[in-house]
Amino acid sequence: MAFRESINQNQTGMAIAAVGLLVIAILLGIWKTGGFRSGAAEADGKWYYALESGQLFAGPLDATPPLDAPTGGEGVQAHVFTCDDSCGNGDLEGLAPDQLAPLGLFVGYLETMAPEGIDRLETIRNSDASEATRLMQLDTTIMSFALVQPLLAKQKSQRDKWLPRGQVLYLIQQQLDTRCPGKDRPTQCFPGSP
Repeated sequence: MAFRESINQNQTGMAIAAVGLLVIAILLGIWKTGGFRSGAAEADGKWYYALESGQLFAGPLDATPPLDAPTGGEGVQAHVFTCDDSCGNGDLEGLAPDQLAPLGLFVGYLETMAPEGIDRLETIRNSDASEATRLMQLDTTIMSFALVQPLLAKQKSQRDKWLPRGQVLYLIQQQLDTRCPGKDRPTQCFPGSP
């Protein structure tokens, strides 16, 4: 009874303690899932894949694929990952995805934008809408018109197709989360990533 009485007499202190524990739990969850290690925030660019040559190349962060590949043809974004904590400062320029394994790297999926999505993105970027409205419109457009090729899919029929991002991103994330035994999820690598 004494414990219950002390709780009843000090409800403010208990509320503060409960909020403190909740904040600690949230911070631990973010830290454990790698939420504080966003390589994109420090990246100089993104990896792209030339569809004709089958080679990776570095490109700008703000480009919307497809873009012109240096080897000719179109380039799409290549999401490169590692199970290690380091991307090895590797220069992947000109390498094919199957040449990444000895470096401890792999391409999880490719991503591009459908032509109608590119037109819509340009309209949104040039609109007079508020920043918050444009961000929501950009997010909706990307989820509606982005196409991905899930290279880790178990079924070959899924690996060879461009599928709507909004429909398969959850499945891709599940496959990535199980790719690295003993680690919650792989680390995404960008050009110049340490």
